[in-house]
Amino acid sequence: AFAALSASQREAVGRILGSHVHLLWGPPGTGKTSTLAALVMLLATATAAVAAKAQAQAQDGGCGSRAEAPTLRVLMTALSNANIQHFLDAVRRRRDAEGLCAADVAVARMDRETGKVVCQDSGRAATPAAFYRAQRVCVVAGTVWQTRKMYGQDSPFDLVIWDDASQSKPAELAI
Repeated sequence: AFAALSASQREAVGRILGSHVHLLWGPPGTGKTSTLAALVMLLATATAAVAAKAQAQAQDGGCGSRAEAPTLRVLMTALSNANIQHFLDAVRRRRDAEGLCAADVAVARMDRETGKVVCQDSGRAATPAAFYRAQRVCVVAGTVWQTRKMYGQDSPFDLVIWDDASQSKPAELAI
């Protein structure tokens, strides 16, 4: 995931990993979405490696179990459905290019009608809690308003990506 990035994109990933809050800015077509998709895959690969080690330790009688294995929960939110789909497509392309599958990195979209998340690969819907329990690594996306409605102030996410936050109004940013 990392090797396919340009030098400036690799530098951006390094800055993002080194901060609690980071703004990634650039004009259209400069690779922001590709950079973020690569970041997600980099974190997913690291999570899988740590999980495999925890599982091996558990099988060898060491401490650690499936419940203790790490997970990665990524939320992507944006004002427009087009931006959301663009990001999800980029993550799926990057996942496929890395030789991973939906079982390794699940990609889902919030459904405002049902309050469930819908897997982009299988089309199956599940409650958010059931979806997260079934996946070690997952990327879930929805509009700002869907995110607020489904999660309120309780966010189960390790990483939150807000696409085009500069286009948001202050009230939307407060959500």
